[in-house]
Amino acid sequence: RPDVVSYTSLLNAYAKSAQPQKAQEVFDMLKINSWKPDVVSFNSLIGAYSSVGDLEKALALFHEMQMSGTQPNCVTICSLITACSRSGHPEKIQDMLSRAKKQCINLNTITYNAALAGLVDGGLYDCAMNLYTFMSEKGITPDGSTYSIMIQRSGLLGDLDKAQQLFDEMVDGAVEMTVEACSTLIGVFAKKGMHNEARSVFEKMKVSGCTPNVVTYTSMISVYGIAEMPEEATFMFNDMLANGVGVDAIACSALLCALNRSSNPDQTLTFAKILKRKGVLFNEITYLQLLAACRKLRKWKEALAFFREVLNSDLRPLPGMVHHLLCLLGECGLVEEMLKVFNTVQALDMKPTLHMYNTVIRSHLKAGKWRTCLEILNLFEASHFKPSYNIFKSILTCLEDLELWDHYIIVSKKMLSHGYAPDCVS
Repeated sequence: RPDVVSYTSLLNAYAKSAQPQKAQEVFDMLKINSWKPDVVSFNSLIGAYSSVGDLEKALALFHEMQMSGTQPNCVTICSLITACSRSGHPEKIQDMLSRAKKQCINLNTITYNAALAGLVDGGLYDCAMNLYTFMSEKGITPDGSTYSIMIQRSGLLGDLDKAQQLFDEMVDGAVEMTVEACSTLIGVFAKKGMHNEARSVFEKMKVSGCTPNVVTYTSMISVYGIAEMPEEATFMFNDMLANGVGVDAIACSALLCALNRSSNPDQTLTFAKILKRKGVLFNEITYLQLLAACRKLRKWKEALAFFREVLNSDLRPLPGMVHHLLCLLGECGLVEEMLKVFNTVQALDMKPTLHMYNTVIRSHLKAGKWRTCLEILNLFEASHFKPSYNIFKSILTCLEDLELWDHYIIVSKKMLSHGYAPDCVS
C-alpha cells in the first residue's frame, strides 16, 4: 500500500495546482490508512488552501496540526500569511507573526518578505515599514525581494527619496542587485516621468551585470514616452530586441503610446506592422494606441480593420477604442459606419459611454439624420446617463430649422422632464 511519502507527493501535486479539495481527499486517505500526517503533509494542504485564499480552512488545519503534536515551521507561517493576503485580511498577518514568536519558530527572510508583500498589497504601509525596521533590529538580512517590496511601498506613497534611499542601501549593503528591485525603482520613477533617474538605475543595472528584463525595458520605454522623447523610447525597444529579451504586448503598447504622445502616428502604425510580422500578439492597449494613431491620420479604413481584429479575437473592445473610432468616423462624415459600430457595441452588452452618445448624436445632426438622432436620444435616456442641455438644444435647433414641430414639442417635453428650460421654444 502507498506510504506517507507517496501520499505527500500526490498531495503536493494537487496543492501546487491549486486544487485544495483534491488535496484534502488525499490527506484524509492518508489518515484513514493509519498514517500520521507529518509537517510536510500539513504544510502542503495548508498551502493549497492558502493559494485560493481560504483562510478559515488553513487556520483549522493549523489548529489540527498543533493538536496532533506536529510542530509548525516557517513554511507553515509563510502559507498562513499568504492566506491572510489572498483572503483580503492583511490585518491578520501580524497575528500570524505573533503565533510564530509564541511557538519559537525562527522565521527566515522569505517569510518576512511574504508578510511585507501582504501588508503593502493590503495598503498597510506603516505596518510594512514597522516590520522592515523590526527585521533590521533583529539582524534579519534583507534580500533583493525585500528591497523591491519596500521600494514599491515608497512609490505607492509618492516618497521617491525613500525609494532611492532603499536602493542605495541595497547597493551599499552589498546585497545582490536583482532585476526585480531595479525594475521596481525604475517603474516608480517612470510613473513620475523622471527619465534621468530611471536611466541612472538602468545603467547601474547593466554595469553590475544585472540583466534588464521585459518589465525593466517597458518601464524605460514608458518614462521616455511620458517625457515625449520618442527617439529614446525607440532606442530602448530596439535595445531590448538586440539583447534577445522577449517582447510582449505590454512593451509594444508602451512604445506605441510613446510614439502617439509625441505626435508620431505614422511611426506607430509602421512599428505595429513590424511587430505583427514578428508574431507579437497585441492586447487591448495596443489596439487602443493603433486606433488613436488612425484617428490622428484620419485613416478610417485601417481603424475599422483594427476594430474587426479585436472583435474576431478573444479581446474585448475598450471604451477608449470605440470612442476613437466613433470620433474618426464622425469627423469623416461616415455616419452609417458609425451607427454600425455603435450597434455592435450594444450587441456586445457593452454599455455606451456618455461620450459615445454625444459623438453619435452630434455627428448625425451634422449629417441631417434627425430620425436617427431621436432614436439615439431615446436610448440615451434609457441608459444611466442624463443627456446634456447642449445636446437637447442642438436637436431642437435642427428640428426647428426643418419645421418638424410635432417632434420639437416631444423633445421639449423630454428636456423639461430632465429639469432643463428649453429657452428656444417659441
